[in-house]
Amino acid sequence: MNEVKDYIDRHPGINDIVLYAGILTSEEFSKNSEITIELYKDTESYNSYLVISVRLENYDSDIDKRLDKVRDEYEDSLIGQSGWLLLKSDFKPPGR
Repeated sequence: MNEVKDYIDRHPGINDIVLYAGILTSEEFSKNSEITIELYKDTESYNSYLVISVRLENYDSDIDKRLDKVRDEYEDSLIGQSGWLLLKSDFKPPGR
């Protein structure tokens, strides 16, 4: 979690966006879910960004629409910021 804090400290413009995206994600996926945030580091390009990951007990056909709904609420706020935030699911169950 220190990596996430350090990233936000280096990109302070995304602090409120990360908080807002986390709240939206929690509201949309609160039931039978695991929501995490971590720093992704691309070793080839040396880029890094934050990733909110959602894992559900049961996935249905509208998961992509639900992820898009949350992204649509916060993603435009990232324009012009030095940091980035991605919302995704790896389609695994919680705890894996």
